Amino acid sequence: MPLLNIKINPMYAAFFVVVVTTVFLALYRFVFLKDFFYTIKIPCDPETSTCFVDKCTVENPTSCPDDEVAVFKLAMLYEPENLACDSKECIYKYCEDSAACDVIECSEKTLLSMKNKDLNCLAN
Repeated sequence: MPLLNIKINPMYAAFFVVVVTTVFLALYRFVFLKDFFYTIKIPCDPETSTCFVDKCTVENPTSCPDDEVAVFKLAMLYEPENLACDSKECIYKYCEDSAACDVIECSEKTLLSMKNKDLNCLAN
């Protein structure tokens, strides 16, 4: 009686190979290559642009977290490990001066795509 006399359905084997390959490719991309974006809040001046505002700022300003930017734009930051600094002010300056950040201003379209009920737009 041979020990390896097990019949495996080829569809199960193919499915297993696809799942394992997908997991390893995702790990390689996100852990080793660090190929993803960080979304950060950067300060926004409502006098000059359309900004996001948290509902806590409008309804009850004291309920907002202290470390959060209450009136802001969103920035998609690619490869943050290439920054030469770690402070928030440096990251804000980097996003204002660099093409490595995609700055997103508030609009009805962005609010609908984010599906976040706690944000509103504050226009000039």
